[in-house]
Amino acid sequence: MKETDLTIFYHLGKSFLGMNFLDTMRPSMAEPVTLLEAVRLLNAPDLWLKDFLTEIEGMEMPDSRDSATKLRVIIGGLFGALAATLHTNPKDAPVESTTIARFNAELKRFEEAFTRECRHLDVFAVTPKGLYNTRALIERAETKFPPNLVKVMPEKTIHDLQEAGRSLAFNLPTACAFHICRATEALMLAYYEALTGNAWPFPRRVWATYNDQLRISGAPAAITDRLNEIRSDRNSYAHPEITVSLDEAPVVFELCTGVIFLMAREIEKIELSETAHRGLA
Repeated sequence: MKETDLTIFYHLGKSFLGMNFLDTMRPSMAEPVTLLEAVRLLNAPDLWLKDFLTEIEGMEMPDSRDSATKLRVIIGGLFGALAATLHTNPKDAPVESTTIARFNAELKRFEEAFTRECRHLDVFAVTPKGLYNTRALIERAETKFPPNLVKVMPEKTIHDLQEAGRSLAFNLPTACAFHICRATEALMLAYYEALTGNAWPFPRRVWATYNDQLRISGAPAAITDRLNEIRSDRNSYAHPEITVSLDEAPVVFELCTGVIFLMAREIEKIELSETAHRGLA
């Protein structure tokens, strides 16, 4: 998946707008088109064609790509021809009629190809999700938390948090619930290890066992009670016959990120306390 910059398509079209270049620069062809005129008028379109070719990399637009490349070759030839006349009189050097015909034919071919192929571009608008910044959900959902708390989160939590954010942004509610619960569960394990100073010793790695051990190990009730409330719903999110609604997904996301915040803050307190203790030792 890549983000499509539609302004490039707009400016490319705008740079050609109202001009069938080279044969309508003058109201009459009594006087030949000069290289200097051609280069001046084609400089901006050439730059937009370059950006266009970069923008459509990986897209199924072979004819548009081929034609745009040929247009740039023709324009590059005009630049080269102008440079070769610098020691003579570039103001009077004409563009050859064959070049004019070739350019206009390729421009028409490009317009036809782009008109045809752009209909198959998968360009979608990602609608806002409540109060969330859509771009942040897609690119960096972990920025919902301050950097000091992200720092204490395991990589698995951050990864699933990012996946949950993208799923929420792209209207994939069941995937959002699944990933945000996975992110929470990974942090539960990290929190247990921070609380006890030991690796997880039990064979069962399930939400209920994690929460029971967190409670036994001294986790605040504000955390364990919330985890227990989420747990019953969480079990259903993993069931293949359960579908989470679009309305429900943001609520699940908010519930889990709320308890993630509390656990990360407790982990940070533990780490800061250990650091201070080592400093006094």
